[in-house]
Amino acid sequence: RSSLSKMEALKVYKLLLLLFQLVNCLVAVVLVYVGSSLIQHLNDYEVFTGTRNVAGPAAATIIAGVLLFTVGVIGSVGAVRESPLALGIFCVVQLVALVMELTGGAIAVTYRTQARDHIHDEFYGNMRSGDTKVLSQIDSVQKDFQCCGTSGPSSWLNSSLTVPLSCCSILANCTSNSTTNQTVSCCPVSSAYTEGCVSSLFGLLKKNLIPIAAVTITFAVIQLVGLVVGVLLYRKKRREIRYKEMAEMV
Repeated sequence: RSSLSKMEALKVYKLLLLLFQLVNCLVAVVLVYVGSSLIQHLNDYEVFTGTRNVAGPAAATIIAGVLLFTVGVIGSVGAVRESPLALGIFCVVQLVALVMELTGGAIAVTYRTQARDHIHDEFYGNMRSGDTKVLSQIDSVQKDFQCCGTSGPSSWLNSSLTVPLSCCSILANCTSNSTTNQTVSCCPVSSAYTEGCVSSLFGLLKKNLIPIAAVTITFAVIQLVGLVVGVLLYRKKRREIRYKEMAEMV
């Protein structure tokens, strides 16, 4: 009866491990999608959001996804064939993937608390850079988010700069030369977007970092259970092999 109970327990562990491998494969697809989507989505605004900073948790998430898919294959082979070697590799790779996921989630949460100050400093510095390419990106941000400067049109004036046309949806005609009365398009402060771009970009970043933290930490808990089941199956299989070896010696 004891032997039958052990066999039944072994079958239960095998079934649970196979189910977790299915979950692992699904999780792997989600993690790779979330990580790559984050990098791609923020790439247009890397000058301000610092894609190099966001790339840390995103890359960790993608690597964890790849590792999890590998874990799914190895774990399935180990469970079906009851191979101690495959089960051992599964446990090690699962542990590494778990650490990668938790690292990605932790970095995302940490950077989220520092992001607003970072975006403000980057945006303010770029406003004064005079770099045509960077100023073109600022125009794109102001048009896309209907925002202006770091905290409104006054941030341009406080920097002794002209409010750019991209701060207005409807332009006005301004006199550029009092002698010839030549007029040009301009963006008066009264018509400019009132919201600052720092708040808009921070909202975008926060919106994208929260899924990474939530997905990785939630799935990490699920995978921790799978790791425990894998270790239990590995130990039972090793014990079974040891008993057989001892029986053969007797």
